[in-house]
Amino acid sequence: MFKAEEILEITAGELISRGKEEEFRGISIDSRTIKKGELFIAIKGENFDGHDFIEEAIKKGAAGVIQSSKLKVQSSRRIPIIFTKDTIKALGDLAKAHRKKFKIPVIAVTGSNGKTTTKEMISSCLENRFSVLKNEGTKNNKIGLPLTLLKLNSQHNICVVELGTNHFGEIEYLVKISQPNIRVITNIGPSHLEFLNDLEGVFKEETSLIKGLNSKGICLINGDDKFLRRLAKERNIFTYGLRRPCDLMAKDLNCNGNFLRFRVGGENFSLNTAGSYNIYNAMAAIFVSLLFGLNLKRIASALKEFGFPGGRLKLREFGEIKIFDDTYNSNPLSLRFALETLSRFKGRKIFVMGDMLELGKGEEYFHKEIVKFIKRANVDFLISLGKLSKITALQVKEGKICKEVFISDSCDEVKDILKKIIEPKDLVLIKGSRKMGMERIIEKLGE
Repeated sequence: MFKAEEILEITAGELISRGKEEEFRGISIDSRTIKKGELFIAIKGENFDGHDFIEEAIKKGAAGVIQSSKLKVQSSRRIPIIFTKDTIKALGDLAKAHRKKFKIPVIAVTGSNGKTTTKEMISSCLENRFSVLKNEGTKNNKIGLPLTLLKLNSQHNICVVELGTNHFGEIEYLVKISQPNIRVITNIGPSHLEFLNDLEGVFKEETSLIKGLNSKGICLINGDDKFLRRLAKERNIFTYGLRRPCDLMAKDLNCNGNFLRFRVGGENFSLNTAGSYNIYNAMAAIFVSLLFGLNLKRIASALKEFGFPGGRLKLREFGEIKIFDDTYNSNPLSLRFALETLSRFKGRKIFVMGDMLELGKGEEYFHKEIVKFIKRANVDFLISLGKLSKITALQVKEGKICKEVFISDSCDEVKDILKKIIEPKDLVLIKGSRKMGMERIIEKLGE
């Protein structure tokens, strides 16, 4: 993969300990899983410091180390030790250099909602014909993306990655590393406002995906998104959508139970989901697949079999009780989508709402605004979890919007409330931000 001399040049590092010159077999940041012959990069995170595990990595067979300390490593084995001021940047620099070795298309997906599902859908369709490398799960940041790209090998035909952000400049940084040929922006919504300030800030950050887009590259955008429509007339930007004239259009949308059906170019499509917003994720996948020569029938077959990632409005049935597991994350736009889906179903509706986090100064406003969508969904019982969702619960209680409102402080308390009120044929929506750990409620109910 790389030799020590190459790494010194790529990272502008300093060799502080010499060792046997050899080509490293791979790159690892985890001493628990490192393999013999790999280069260990000591990453410093919020809750850990890879420098504490350098000796362990060497004992397990690390053939070299990149560290941001000039302290000498105590080891009987002589291996190259390279110093660099920023090991995360070094990881990114190596990934960028490795990506340049492969003349294959890289597809990058970003947006406020739907990144992972869209990435998985694109991959699922393309895997019918190509060998595809993709991010595992949501490893889409300045550590996860480089680690994905460093897995590229001669067997791969295409790479599909999602790019995540919660600070200005992160998308641009990830674009420079991945150098995508095809770029997809799913939507613009109120997410990560703690650092991106407002929707204009989100728009500015997410659309930095198109910076450096050359004449050979293209960008696909959701043409129904009011923010993204501003880009529609720019060079090499194409649109997909349902409501407005777009380059690729879906028609005859029909949501029936846990199935979503629509037509594109005369071909019938079916998705195993109740969330109608997934039509946009599917449209992005269809557009990309068409660019790579797949026909509509083949794409429709792949999407019909597509299994949605866990925690994304996934219907789970416990006897006669239906639970919509939307526990992966939450923000105002995705919560509104979930409530709109819930509104289409008949029966008693129970909404378990966890806090929406990283909304900055607007957190109270957004938790009050969601009240009108709870009303439209005809929710019968609201159970809040967390201090921000309590704001919503109090507004709902004051407006007498639900039959009953419960305010809780823990997943155990939510479980106990549900056990008391839940009845056969009830529909339960459980949704909250990732840090709220809402999936524990479903685990406890399953027990």
